[in-house]
Amino acid sequence: MKNAVHKYLLRERLKSCLSFLKTETPHDRYLLFLRGNFLVFIGYIIATIETHSAIYYGLTDLTYNKTFFISSCVLLLTMIFTLITYVTKIRYVWYELAIFIAYLSTFLAAFCIWVFWLGEMRFLGILNGFTAVTIVLSYTNALQSLSMSISTLVCYYSVVWYSIKIAGQPGSLERETFFALCLIPAFILISVAAYYMNKRRRDLKRARNGLQILYNELSTANNRLVNEQHLTEIEMNLANEIQSAIFPRKVPEISDWDIAFVTKPYGAVSGDFYDFYSKGDSLKGVSLFDVSGHGVAAALITILAKPVIYTYFNNSGSSDLGDVLEYANSDLFDQLEEVNLYITGLLLRMKDNNVEYVNAGHPDILWYQQSEKKVSVIGDSSDSFKGHPIGITQNKKKYISLKFSVNKGDYLVLYSDGLIESRNDEGYQFGIPRLSDAFLSFSGDTAESLLDHIVNSLDSFAGDTRQGDDITIIVARKT
Repeated sequence: MKNAVHKYLLRERLKSCLSFLKTETPHDRYLLFLRGNFLVFIGYIIATIETHSAIYYGLTDLTYNKTFFISSCVLLLTMIFTLITYVTKIRYVWYELAIFIAYLSTFLAAFCIWVFWLGEMRFLGILNGFTAVTIVLSYTNALQSLSMSISTLVCYYSVVWYSIKIAGQPGSLERETFFALCLIPAFILISVAAYYMNKRRRDLKRARNGLQILYNELSTANNRLVNEQHLTEIEMNLANEIQSAIFPRKVPEISDWDIAFVTKPYGAVSGDFYDFYSKGDSLKGVSLFDVSGHGVAAALITILAKPVIYTYFNNSGSSDLGDVLEYANSDLFDQLEEVNLYITGLLLRMKDNNVEYVNAGHPDILWYQQSEKKVSVIGDSSDSFKGHPIGITQNKKKYISLKFSVNKGDYLVLYSDGLIESRNDEGYQFGIPRLSDAFLSFSGDTAESLLDHIVNSLDSFAGDTRQGDDITIIVARKT
């Protein structure tokens, strides 16, 4: 039973070893090994130069021919190993192990011959061995470094013993043994350094792999966000098209008023909405409303609220204009309360030269009397006629309407708060005073020319500062 278990464990260990040998090596390992080949090649050249120097100064009986022969063989084998490494890319662990063993065998064979031929300068051989172990420090792990160190010391002592005891070369075996033993601590330190360098490489590799995983996750998340942003842009463009289809694109063909308007959404869609009510070639009314906030939520409310106000206005007949807003508030209150939004706005009804006006918490209408070159705000002295915004309360507080008369050539300007609250790069608002100044500096005689003059004044004031809200301006000139 014990033998069967032992055989089973031995077989599993063998399978594990074979599996490990067939494991693919990472690409950076191949680069390290290739660099190690190059460093070994340089190390052999250094050893050759040192040996030639010793021959030149008469420090050894070794000849140039012998040095050239052994160095040529070693350098040629190193070049062959380097080429094999470059071609095979060290794809598997057993490739690396086989080439390392071949390198070590070549090194030890050349080392033994070198030490024997150096004679009394044989200690130069152990220094070259020490150099070789140090050169490959950046590649080898602790086990590889220790195996090179131990095998180098064993070969050195064996050759020294053979040279002195058998071949009869001059020298003291005790002294050479002492020198070799003195190198043991250095070889051990090199092996420890190889261990920590290899450990640090593994740590850096794990950190790099972690960063790569994080980068991949961030790239995936970024791609997902880009796709979602693309879908959002498509949806916003669709919402813009729906708004454009619902809102008037041009002024109705009328003869009693000259009207021009412009709307500049803060984003792809607007929270402002407007309408013109006409019958035949006569203008019956104008409306301008502003949903609090901006973006998709405000835009959806505009699509919901515009037809409600349109229906109540057309069905109002000659009843008080404030009833239109009261009915609209009653219909829209529940929906607005759920989304925590409200609507400010104003509504005008025209009949001949008479205008009826009701305001739901919106900026005042400006009246430009061209004959007197005078700009005034339409309202009462206490401003009490203004009602609350739609969606704020369900109280039965009535909206109060104002009635006034206009003369031919007079202008009425309706606007959303985005106009007067626009800021320049110093943080100042455009405000009603600057809007009034635009009227006073105006010299045209059409609604379109006054609208262009106001827009140019705003652009000149704001400069490159981006608008902070939706802007809608309606200019109506009595003809």
